[in-house]
Amino acid sequence: IEDNPMRHVGDIYEQVVWGDQPLGRSVIGTRDAIITTDRSKMHSYLTSHYRKSNLIIGIAGKYDSRTIKARIQKAFADLPDGKPPVYAPVKEKQSKPKALILPKQTEQAHLCLGYRTFPRADERRYALKLLNIILGANMSSRLFTEIREKRGLCYFVHSSPSAYLDTGTLDIQAGLDLKRLPLAIEAILHEVDLFKTARVTAAELKKAKNFLKGRTVLALEDTDGLIQWLGMQQLLDGEIKKLEDVFAILDKVSPPEIQELAKQIFQPDRLNLALICPNKTISLNKVQSLLK
Repeated sequence: IEDNPMRHVGDIYEQVVWGDQPLGRSVIGTRDAIITTDRSKMHSYLTSHYRKSNLIIGIAGKYDSRTIKARIQKAFADLPDGKPPVYAPVKEKQSKPKALILPKQTEQAHLCLGYRTFPRADERRYALKLLNIILGANMSSRLFTEIREKRGLCYFVHSSPSAYLDTGTLDIQAGLDLKRLPLAIEAILHEVDLFKTARVTAAELKKAKNFLKGRTVLALEDTDGLIQWLGMQQLLDGEIKKLEDVFAILDKVSPPEIQELAKQIFQPDRLNLALICPNKTISLNKVQSLLK
């Protein structure tokens, strides 16, 4: 992972955003934690966290309901009862932009820039998904068109939202030209600010809605995609929305709603940046001045 800066920069970014708390730590663990983990520690974790009370089993495809339920009950009969440990709520504490640079010999700079948003269950999540598509989720997005196609400042650029039970972020990741790194950062921030100063057009929003609907329908044609859609809703939301109900919510999102959302989340005290690039490519002071 550390030898793949395109991937590793995401881990660095999470450290910047959340610091020394669970969400700020690498999922795979530290080197010391991996080395010192033994069977007894793994077994202790398994028995304390994997319990009947927090188990969701989803099945999609052709099966006999009575037979499969009996097999499931038998297979998981030995799971312990009782509630698992409660996860540690995230601590949101930020008053100004934060940045971190990891020096590494790379041919281009690898950047992850983002803003704190809100928990998974927030009613603004549908507007955020649409804003993200317009911003940088595909090859007709603003970031791809402006930063890559028009200016040639990067090889790839992409945005995506991350949603957790008690927090979230909207992240932009890019591989940037080392020589024009400051210009690229300025250009990305400019495209972000445009969402606050001007409303997206009705045509842009309609295109984003059609893209999101089409991608969702295609994903649900596969049994794996279908059970992910249903299971994650049941596990994390406690309810399952029908596809037509979700589409109805998307249809109601308007350009003013997108602009208002942008004004709420695209603020300096929500902004974080992680950067992997060679030494002397750009200083931390220069990055912080750009973020202000």
